[in-house]
Amino acid sequence: MASSCLAPPVADQTLAQDIAGAVAAVRTECGALAEYLDQVVDHRSRQGLRYELGFLLGVVVAATACAGHDEVTAQAQWAADAPQWVLTALGAEPDPLTGAITAPSESTLRRALARVDAADLQRLTAQWAQVTRASRHDSGSSRRLAGVAIDGKSIRGAAAGGGARPHLLSAVTHDGQVVLAQHQIPDKGSEISELATLVAELDLARKVVTVDALHTQRTTAEHLVSVKNADYLMTIKANQPNLLTAAQQALSGPAADFAEYTEPSRGHGRTEERILRTTPVTAQAPIDFPHAAQVFRVIRYVGGLDGQRRSKEVAYCVTSLTSDNADATDLAGLLRDHWGAIENKLHWVRDTTFNEDASTLRAGTAPQAMAIIRNTLIAAFRLAGWNNLKRARRHFSHAISRCVDLITRPVKTVKHQT
Repeated sequence: MASSCLAPPVADQTLAQDIAGAVAAVRTECGALAEYLDQVVDHRSRQGLRYELGFLLGVVVAATACAGHDEVTAQAQWAADAPQWVLTALGAEPDPLTGAITAPSESTLRRALARVDAADLQRLTAQWAQVTRASRHDSGSSRRLAGVAIDGKSIRGAAAGGGARPHLLSAVTHDGQVVLAQHQIPDKGSEISELATLVAELDLARKVVTVDALHTQRTTAEHLVSVKNADYLMTIKANQPNLLTAAQQALSGPAADFAEYTEPSRGHGRTEERILRTTPVTAQAPIDFPHAAQVFRVIRYVGGLDGQRRSKEVAYCVTSLTSDNADATDLAGLLRDHWGAIENKLHWVRDTTFNEDASTLRAGTAPQAMAIIRNTLIAAFRLAGWNNLKRARRHFSHAISRCVDLITRPVKTVKHQT
């Protein structure tokens, strides 16, 4: 059967060659994602090697950018339908005898994803996102404190057939939601012991690491402050009963005795009000937890647009940040940004926009590699100015040249999008 990636008609061959040459010429431009994908270490044997790893990763990234290409089957179909100039631009090498370029098969893409060095892929794509963001005029942050959120997520679909669900532990910047590190670990119960490994290569000096209650552990707090020279903000729940009781006692009393910050919001058919109360750790209000400097409480009321409160949630937290370094407003922002960065702008988007939980990939490093690729696309879309990422994927589905530009050129801001 004839391949669907044959060269364009004769009348279009010159134009196609010109386009391929122009695109290939910018693959080494500073800021091009292809430049970083080409550097991912390839552990495969060179004997009989048909495709370079950077090319295969480029195909998966370009295909996944398009709506409806969440699975490897669809990504291979995208490659099979791509013109030869597209495959050339992504880094394919022509057959030395025939000069033809054959698209990689589904099994080839699966093997590449299952064997890729996920740590190297994560390092390089994170470096690309950070370099690209720093090069933009609007990359400056208005935040006084730089936060890094750490949390885990299981890929539910990969448990099909009785297999274990791959669990991914990630470190994500509050500002810009760049995934700095991501490790595939056995299960959620392994998160506590794996956190130190996750952050081992990260520069966290003078940053604030935010975690949920699972990671509110004495060893973790000590490691972040003493070894990584970072601060922490941790949620307190019943897994630390003595700490929770101490925080409740330290924060009880009339409002006039504490620093408080109230943050109302209105939207999505509801009203919210958050009231944060904080107090420093002192001899009169002792907290037996490594490097604890403040404890605070957040009461969250949710109601209808009529302003009537219908629910109430209370959360307690501990932080190594002193009141001189972080007031109630800062603490409220860090806590809000933690859930915004991890849950709303990363995990939720991977599930709803990229259908991650439906993925059945579970061989080798494939689940982690695909999660890294999704993270990279989320960063690329946001760096280009997209707010609606589903619309972004439809945008790339409408023109294959846009997918090529996404991989081979520095990210440019999309105009007139909402």
